[in-house]
Amino acid sequence: MNRQDPPPIHWGKEIFRAHDEYGPMRVFDDGNKRYLAFDSRNEQSCAHKNFPTRLMHEYACAMLLPLLFLQPRHITLFGLGGGTLASCLFQLLPDTQLHVVELRPRIVEIARRFFQLPDDPRLKIEVMDAGDYLTNAAPGSTDLLLSDMYFADIMDAQQQQTRFLESCHQILSPQGWLALNYSDRAECTETAMNVFMQRFAEVRCCSVPSGNEVIFAGRSIIPHTERELMDRCKSLNNQLGFPVTRFVKRWGRLARNGI
Repeated sequence: MNRQDPPPIHWGKEIFRAHDEYGPMRVFDDGNKRYLAFDSRNEQSCAHKNFPTRLMHEYACAMLLPLLFLQPRHITLFGLGGGTLASCLFQLLPDTQLHVVELRPRIVEIARRFFQLPDDPRLKIEVMDAGDYLTNAAPGSTDLLLSDMYFADIMDAQQQQTRFLESCHQILSPQGWLALNYSDRAECTETAMNVFMQRFAEVRCCSVPSGNEVIFAGRSIIPHTERELMDRCKSLNNQLGFPVTRFVKRWGRLARNGI
């Protein structure tokens, strides 16, 4: 979720609305872009209609920083939204298997109908609670786990909980990384930070102008220097169509007493 985006008057015309046990789901169209919202204030997703694989939110761009040093064979995403991150990865990494876990079945329908989410065997979508999925997921089964789970104006509390975060660690491969979006720093509680520090070999964070904070936690140390990572940005910049360099400059290591 991206908290500091324009109110719905700037999202254009509402073209779809549905409701489930978690609340409303609304799609807006301003002519060039489509927006998914669960309330009247916060964007869940934004996609350019002519370039549906281009990421429009800075925090989503930042979540891909592990691709500077990781070549994942399997990526797991918790939370689908409009599917822009899944669509981006589907195009960017043609040899990678993608597995999305989404709680709300109507969201999957909306992503396919309004946001051009690919329908392909390489992109598996499972409708269930992410915590339940972790209970039965095979250890070491994914190389990159991207977690961005939000309701209308509140984060799924599992993203703060010890059991959830330890289970995320367990399903990562030995070189695997977790990237987790918090809409602001306060959502990353001391409990969550303790799990990151105790269970993972390296922990980093990246703050973006919207106020979102992305926490990165790896089971192994990044095998490159900061200069080498900056050099690798050039290639990833071209592939993604946006300057990853700006996020690398904000990407700081976390120690037990802070950055």
